[in-house]
Amino acid sequence: MHSVQIITLSPSSWKAYEDIRLQSLKEEPQAYLSTYDTSSKEPDEKWRERLVAAQEGKEQWLSFAQQGEVLVGMAGAFTPDSTSIAAIISVYVAKEIRG
Repeated sequence: MHSVQIITLSPSSWKAYEDIRLQSLKEEPQAYLSTYDTSSKEPDEKWRERLVAAQEGKEQWLSFAQQGEVLVGMAGAFTPDSTSIAAIISVYVAKEIRG
């Protein structure tokens, strides 16, 4: 079994982000304000834009857990109202690797 690494994704990896996000919404819908149905209809550009904003790291962040070549988790945060306090807005770990 491969160890888990924490990584960021470049905007060109938007499809991997979309896949793990939709997986999280499908498996644990009660944990999110967003829904699978709404998010699955988001245009490709929206996924890229989120990764661009996360890469800039000014107001929001996204980190991903990767095992081998597969994303198995993610965490997101943002700073509401331009404060220095970050609010965690999403955390997900795939069922098959939860301890």
